Amino acid sequence: SVLGCVVNGPGEARETDVGLTCGGNGKHMVYLSGVKAHTIEDEDTLDHNVRLVEEKAAKIEAGDAVAFDPHAQEQKTPAEAAE
Repeated sequence: SVLGCVVNGPGEARETDVGLTCGGNGKHMVYLSGVKAHTIEDEDTLDHNVRLVEEKAAKIEAGDAVAFDPHAQEQKTPAEAAE
């Protein structure tokens, strides 16, 4: 998700696989599976976010990851759940 506000965005980004909160001064916070991972600069925003989303989607399609569920007690891949 792309969230445009530094006030509400961080709380909303905690509910996403890949979240981007657009802040002031050209710096933006990136959240991965609901956790603040790092910041990026304006010029890197689009390519960086697309790469993260494509990587996550590939892992989900391969069965190496699951979509993030902020309300789940534990996150398991399909292989782990089958054990």
